[in-house]
Amino acid sequence: MMKLTENEYLVLNQLDEDYCYYFDTMAQSTGLDRKDVRNACHSLRAKGLATFVRGLSNEEDFLVRGSGYALTREGDKERKLQRADRALRDAAPELLDALKCCVAYIQELGHDPYRTGATDAIAKAEGRA
Repeated sequence: MMKLTENEYLVLNQLDEDYCYYFDTMAQSTGLDRKDVRNACHSLRAKGLATFVRGLSNEEDFLVRGSGYALTREGDKERKLQRADRALRDAAPELLDALKCCVAYIQELGHDPYRTGATDAIAKAEGRA
């Protein structure tokens, strides 16, 4: 998984493999200004996650209106990894609490939580290992 800035993450989540987006469209949907979208797109392109496409046509009149960015296959894979990572990070406090409850239960049963690896898992989750 690559390290992305927040702006890169927001733009990555706006892109699609089958459709190209203009900077203005992405700025409007992400809440970023056009310059930040442009910088994020250039960075995503350099990382191989987005591709630059020239000669985009407007859906209303099908006239050529400019250029934009689309998601690459690698970009789609990275987007899925980034979303999963964020979901796990969001769930981490609840998972840590559940793990601590399991350790307490193991102790209530008279077993050594150190032998089960549960205390090692807690230390890792809290960043102590």
